[in-house]
Amino acid sequence: MKFFIVLLLVITNLTACNNSSKNAEKASDKKDPIAKTINQQEVSRIALVEASQFIQNAKEKGLDFSSGIKTYNQAMAAYNNGHYKQAQVLAVKSRHLVEELLHKK
Repeated sequence: MKFFIVLLLVITNLTACNNSSKNAEKASDKKDPIAKTINQQEVSRIALVEASQFIQNAKEKGLDFSSGIKTYNQAMAAYNNGHYKQAQVLAVKSRHLVEELLHKK
């Protein structure tokens, strides 16, 4: 009788371990919906959006943001031609030019 109880406990334990292994495999098979890194194109796009927001803010305040818009247009051209790093650098420069105008006011 002890033999059957021990055998039953071993079988139960093995089944539980097997099920938890299968669950772990299923969990590891799922793709992480959140990207771990973003590429240069996405970084450039974000920089362009930020610069655009600063330009819009300056426009609403009636400031002369022509130097910022010129640099922003260069950034957009670089982005559209696939030069994402250059686009990022120019977009950040544009944002800084407009940001200086906003802080001087």
